[in-house]
Amino acid sequence: MPEPLHPAWLLAGPEEGEKDDRVAGIAKAIEAKTGEPPERHRFHAADPQTRMADVVMVLSNRSLFARHRLVVVTGVEDLKKRKADIEILAGYLASPADDATLVLETSEFTGAVDASIVKLVPKPQQVIFWEMFEGAKKGWIVNFFRQRKVGLEPGVVEHILDMVTNNTRDLRSECERLALYAGAGATLDLERVEQYLYHSKEE
Repeated sequence: MPEPLHPAWLLAGPEEGEKDDRVAGIAKAIEAKTGEPPERHRFHAADPQTRMADVVMVLSNRSLFARHRLVVVTGVEDLKKRKADIEILAGYLASPADDATLVLETSEFTGAVDASIVKLVPKPQQVIFWEMFEGAKKGWIVNFFRQRKVGLEPGVVEHILDMVTNNTRDLRSECERLALYAGAGATLDLERVEQYLYHSKEE
């Protein structure tokens, strides 16, 4: 019997790439259960135009186009300053829709999120994504380019880590561009990588 779909998740911590992977996994679980991909919505709590009343409306209203809705709200630590929004969100979490999944994200830790929200998300659905250790990040980069059949000369991995921020979302984005720039079967040397990343930062 397949695992039931959970109405809410709280994904915390600085490792954005693994958070993205977890959201993709949640979407796949919804598709496996309902037989079709969910209708997806994304809101940014830091955006002054984002109101929890609008988010709850999307979660609560059945869709004409899909059996299930997946709603992601990023930066939920910003809601701490907005009492009315916290009350609306807490009201929804106390009695969530059975055909929607809400994913709350913060790049901080769960303590940065309003306690009245945290307590309404069951502990098994609260996940912290820690930053990767340096050695793990090196292995991640080597494996990424190996899968795309791109060789790396000495010093390239270290330079990428020096130039790109510490989460795998940003690493994936830059490495994807470098792999396309090099092309399958090529080998990236330090000079080409330095030039490419330097020009990317300039742009």
